Amino acid sequence: MINKLKINLLKVSYGWWAKFSRVWYSATMSLTRKNHELSTVSDVNDIPKLFDYGSRYISDPLGGKLDYLAHPSLLEKRLESGQGFGDCDDHAIYYVSKLKKSGLADRAWFAYYTMCDITGSGISSHAVCVYEKDGQSYWADYRAPRKIASQWEFANQSAAIYGKKPVAACMFEVEMRERDNPKFISTEVKVDYE
Repeated sequence: MINKLKINLLKVSYGWWAKFSRVWYSATMSLTRKNHELSTVSDVNDIPKLFDYGSRYISDPLGGKLDYLAHPSLLEKRLESGQGFGDCDDHAIYYVSKLKKSGLADRAWFAYYTMCDITGSGISSHAVCVYEKDGQSYWADYRAPRKIASQWEFANQSAAIYGKKPVAACMFEVEMRERDNPKFISTEVKVDYE
């Protein structure tokens, strides 16, 4: 009963949360931007190799409680200097930015979703990159991209890796602006996963 109530509240608040997170993530990227140009890649499979398939993961401050989104220029600088990289949302925005800068995606989204186990407990969230190339959709986090039948299918496939099911999801379409600056240009929310 309590888990079902939590999930229903989560679904009701997801639209508001998406608006807040779009502003917050845009602000934190702006604050972490470096004067460091993103390089391009010739193959999408080169991107997860750059961050060692997630093995350079570091959580956000305060054990991940101070969630922020690092600018891709900071992430690239960290990689080049051999430092830790970032958490799942940093991997996602970096993936999106490299795809767009390299011309390897027609459209790309920074996406996140919330998932739970079959009992409705164990609620957690994860961020991924979703993109479209030549009419085919894909999603990726720390690994090589995986094909999906539709854009929203990313949450089902990703949650299944963790033995969970998606509750709600959000996607921010990204365009690259001057100085390798990703800009969120639209927001979509889905709360009808079952």
